[in-house]
Amino acid sequence: MSLLNHYISKNLNPVPIKFKTKKNLLSHFQKRKNLIQNHLKIPELTIKNSDYLEFGCNGGENACYFAKNGASVYLVEPNKNVHSLIYKNFKKINCSKSLKKLSISDLSKFHSKKKFDFVVAEGFLNTLEKRDHLFSKLTNFMKQKSFLIVN
Repeated sequence: MSLLNHYISKNLNPVPIKFKTKKNLLSHFQKRKNLIQNHLKIPELTIKNSDYLEFGCNGGENACYFAKNGASVYLVEPNKNVHSLIYKNFKKINCSKSLKKLSISDLSKFHSKKKFDFVVAEGFLNTLEKRDHLFSKLTNFMKQKSFLIVN
C-alpha cells in the first residue's frame, strides 16, 4: 500500500499545520519566511507576481504563504479528502483568487505546458518508486530562471 493510499483510507492529513487562529497563521508564515529567505536565500520580493506549482500540498498552508505574498498558485494534490481544507485555508487568508488551479492528479500523471517560477515537492519524493525519473520531471515545469524546492 502506498503512503497516499494509506492517508486516503485512514482520512489522514500527514502534515497537520495549525491554521485556525491569527496567531497560528502568523507563526506558520514566519517559519516559511525563515525557510525561504534565511535558509534557501530566496528574496521574498521574487514571490510577487510569480507562478507557484506545488505537488502534495496537503492543506495548502505552505502555498498560502506564497499566495499572501502575491503569487498565483497551482496545486496538485491527489488526496481529494483535503481539497475542501485547501479552499478553506485560501479563503481564510483572503486569497481565494490566487488559487488558480487545484488538480487531483499526482506527479506521475500531471502534465502542463505552463512553466512556473517555483516548483515545490516537499516530503514525499523519496517514498516514490521512480523518484529519479519524477525528480527529473519536476524540472520540466520550471521556467528558465526559477526555483525548485524539494526535501
